[in-house]
Amino acid sequence: MAMTTCLTWMQEKKLQNYFGDKQFSLLYKASVHEFSSESLLQRCSKQGPTITVIYSEDHIVGAYVQKSYLEDYFIILFAFQETAISECKIGPCQLSMLFRESDRNSEFNINLEKKEVAISINTMDKLGLPQCCISFQECEIFRCEGRFNQITLYRVLFMFGGF
Repeated sequence: MAMTTCLTWMQEKKLQNYFGDKQFSLLYKASVHEFSSESLLQRCSKQGPTITVIYSEDHIVGAYVQKSYLEDYFIILFAFQETAISECKIGPCQLSMLFRESDRNSEFNINLEKKEVAISINTMDKLGLPQCCISFQECEIFRCEGRFNQITLYRVLFMFGGF
Protein backbone atom coordinates (compact mmCIF):
# COMPACT_ATOMS: atom_id res chain seq x y z
CA MET A 1 0.00 0.00 0.00
CA ALA A 2 1.46 3.33 -1.08
CA MET A 3 1.36 6.12 1.49
CA THR A 4 0.35 9.61 0.46
CA THR A 5 0.90 12.80 2.39
CA CYS A 6 -1.81 15.05 3.80
CA LEU A 7 0.09 18.09 2.53
CA THR A 8 -1.38 19.78 -0.50
CA TRP A 9 0.90 20.12 -3.51
CA MET A 10 1.35 23.84 -2.73
CA GLN A 11 2.13 23.22 0.96
CA GLU A 12 4.72 20.59 0.05
CA LYS A 13 6.39 22.90 -2.47
CA LYS A 14 6.44 25.77 0.05
CA LEU A 15 8.12 23.55 2.66
CA GLN A 16 10.59 22.14 0.15
CA ASN A 17 11.62 25.62 -0.94
CA TYR A 18 11.60 27.04 2.58
CA PHE A 19 14.08 24.45 3.82
CA GLY A 20 16.54 24.70 0.93
CA ASP A 21 14.95 23.06 -2.11
CA LYS A 22 14.67 19.62 -0.50
CA GLN A 23 13.03 16.50 -1.90
CA PHE A 24 10.73 14.73 0.61
CA SER A 25 10.31 10.96 1.04
CA LEU A 26 7.50 9.90 3.39
CA LEU A 27 8.96 7.56 6.05
CA TYR A 28 6.21 7.44 8.67
CA LYS A 29 2.51 8.16 8.82
CA ALA A 30 0.88 7.64 12.22
CA SER A 31 -2.48 6.49 10.82
CA VAL A 32 -0.64 3.73 8.91
CA HIS A 33 2.21 2.82 11.31
CA GLU A 34 0.28 3.53 14.54
CA PHE A 35 0.34 6.52 16.88
CA SER A 36 3.38 5.28 18.80
CA SER A 37 6.66 7.02 19.65
CA GLU A 38 8.42 3.65 19.59
CA SER A 39 7.15 2.89 16.08
CA LEU A 40 8.12 6.37 14.88
CA LEU A 41 11.65 6.17 16.30
CA GLN A 42 12.20 2.66 14.87
CA ARG A 43 11.25 3.84 11.38
CA CYS A 44 12.88 7.27 11.42
CA SER A 45 16.13 6.99 13.43
CA LYS A 46 19.36 7.25 11.43
CA GLN A 47 17.56 8.58 8.36
CA GLY A 48 19.48 11.85 8.15
CA PRO A 49 17.64 15.18 7.90
CA THR A 50 13.90 14.89 8.53
CA ILE A 51 10.81 17.02 8.73
CA THR A 52 7.94 16.18 11.08
CA VAL A 53 4.50 17.52 10.11
CA ILE A 54 1.56 17.57 12.53
CA TYR A 55 -1.99 18.13 11.25
CA SER A 56 -4.66 19.47 13.58
CA GLU A 57 -8.10 20.68 12.63
CA ASP A 58 -6.89 24.31 12.51
CA HIS A 59 -3.09 24.18 12.18
CA ILE A 60 -0.17 22.54 10.44
CA VAL A 61 2.95 22.65 12.61
CA GLY A 62 6.20 20.75 12.56
CA ALA A 63 9.91 20.42 13.13
CA TYR A 64 12.84 20.35 10.72
CA VAL A 65 15.93 18.45 11.89
CA GLN A 66 19.19 18.59 9.94
CA LYS A 67 20.79 15.50 11.52
CA SER A 68 19.93 12.02 12.76
CA TYR A 69 17.41 11.63 15.61
CA LEU A 70 20.08 10.39 18.00
CA GLU A 71 22.32 13.49 17.88
CA ASP A 72 22.06 16.81 19.77
CA TYR A 73 21.26 19.77 17.52
CA PHE A 74 18.99 22.75 17.03
CA ILE A 75 15.50 22.10 15.71
CA ILE A 76 13.57 24.53 13.54
CA LEU A 77 9.91 24.53 14.49
CA PHE A 78 7.46 25.90 11.95
CA ALA A 79 3.78 26.69 11.56
CA PHE A 80 1.85 27.36 8.37
CA GLN A 81 0.14 30.72 8.44
CA GLU A 82 -2.32 31.69 5.68
CA THR A 83 0.31 32.59 3.09
CA ALA A 84 3.57 32.20 4.97
CA ILE A 85 5.58 29.94 7.26
CA SER A 86 6.60 31.16 10.71
CA GLU A 87 9.59 29.58 12.46
CA CYS A 88 11.31 29.29 15.81
CA LYS A 89 14.65 27.60 16.57
CA ILE A 90 14.98 25.51 19.75
CA GLY A 91 17.73 23.41 21.27
CA PRO A 92 20.20 22.00 21.45
CA CYS A 93 18.30 18.80 22.11
CA GLN A 94 17.62 15.35 20.70
CA LEU A 95 14.51 15.03 18.57
CA SER A 96 13.78 11.63 20.12
CA MET A 97 13.12 13.51 23.41
CA LEU A 98 10.36 15.50 21.69
CA PHE A 99 8.34 12.30 21.30
CA ARG A 100 8.53 11.21 24.95
CA GLU A 101 5.93 11.72 27.65
CA SER A 102 5.19 15.44 27.99
CA ASP A 103 7.82 17.46 29.82
CA ARG A 104 6.33 20.64 31.29
CA ASN A 105 9.68 22.43 30.86
CA SER A 106 9.92 21.52 27.18
CA GLU A 107 9.48 24.13 24.46
CA PHE A 108 7.78 21.66 22.11
CA ASN A 109 6.55 18.14 22.81
CA ILE A 110 4.65 15.68 20.60
CA ASN A 111 2.69 12.97 22.41
CA LEU A 112 1.66 10.54 19.68
CA GLU A 113 -0.26 8.26 22.01
CA LYS A 114 -2.49 11.12 23.24
CA LYS A 115 -2.43 12.91 19.85
CA GLU A 116 -1.36 16.19 21.48
CA VAL A 117 1.34 18.78 20.89
CA ALA A 118 2.37 20.85 23.91
CA ILE A 119 4.07 24.17 23.11
CA SER A 120 5.59 26.65 25.56
CA ILE A 121 4.00 30.09 25.65
CA ASN A 122 7.20 31.71 24.34
CA THR A 123 7.43 29.28 21.40
CA MET A 124 3.70 29.58 20.73
CA ASP A 125 4.04 33.37 20.45
CA LYS A 126 7.02 33.07 18.06
CA LEU A 127 5.06 30.70 15.83
CA GLY A 128 1.93 32.86 15.93
CA LEU A 129 -0.25 30.10 17.38
CA PRO A 130 -3.26 30.92 19.58
CA GLN A 131 -3.01 28.01 22.05
CA CYS A 132 -0.41 25.98 23.95
CA CYS A 133 -1.88 22.51 23.50
CA ILE A 134 -3.02 21.29 20.10
CA SER A 135 -4.90 18.05 19.50
CA PHE A 136 -4.01 16.50 16.16
CA GLN A 137 -5.33 13.92 13.71
CA GLU A 138 -2.14 12.96 11.83
CA CYS A 139 1.64 12.99 12.09
CA GLU A 140 3.99 12.42 9.16
CA ILE A 141 7.79 12.21 9.01
CA PHE A 142 9.69 12.84 5.79
CA ARG A 143 13.35 12.23 4.96
CA CYS A 144 14.75 15.42 3.40
CA GLU A 145 17.21 15.03 0.56
CA GLY A 146 18.92 17.59 -1.61
CA ARG A 147 17.92 17.80 -5.25
CA PHE A 148 20.09 17.66 -8.29
CA ASN A 149 19.44 20.85 -10.15
CA GLN A 150 20.54 21.43 -13.74
CA ILE A 151 23.75 23.22 -12.72
CA THR A 152 24.77 20.37 -10.38
CA LEU A 153 23.97 17.80 -13.09
CA TYR A 154 26.01 19.76 -15.62
CA ARG A 155 29.00 19.91 -13.23
CA VAL A 156 28.82 16.14 -12.57
CA LEU A 157 28.56 15.32 -16.26
CA PHE A 158 31.36 17.73 -17.12
CA MET A 159 33.67 16.25 -14.46
CA PHE A 160 33.12 12.73 -15.77
CA GLY A 161 33.36 13.60 -19.46
CA GLY A 162 29.67 13.51 -20.22
CA PHE A 163 29.91 16.58 -22.50
